[in-house]
Amino acid sequence: MALLVGTRDLGGLRAVQSVFAPLSMLGPALTLPGLPAVARRLRAGRSAALSLTMRISLLCFLLTVGYVIFAAVLGTGLLVSVFGSDFAEFDGLVWPVAIGQLAIAPMLGFGMLLTAERRGAAVVVAETAAAVVTLGLGT
Repeated sequence: MALLVGTRDLGGLRAVQSVFAPLSMLGPALTLPGLPAVARRLRAGRSAALSLTMRISLLCFLLTVGYVIFAAVLGTGLLVSVFGSDFAEFDGLVWPVAIGQLAIAPMLGFGMLLTAERRGAAVVVAETAAAVVTLGLGT
């Protein structure tokens, strides 16, 4: 990424991602209890696991929407208060990063289901798709 945009702009992107990318915290917070729960439900049947997966994904999406709205209201002020005025120029990245988060959030539960089903190749494809979406919207 640094080769594409340069180290300065990559730093700006990372700053925006650290403030406006709630999945970096929500993902692990939901996966830690969610993955074992999905695996237990999978033993009872795929439909039970799929139901839980959809509820986790919806929860993740709604929490992400809430955070994005909160962060959007604060906007550039939040970025500047965390990183300083030098980062104000990167405020144009806020919405692409936020939209990327909203696009990826519903997939969280389904990633847990793929992991619980031990479908490694599908997990790699899903993670690659998420990275491509993030990279595309970020650049």
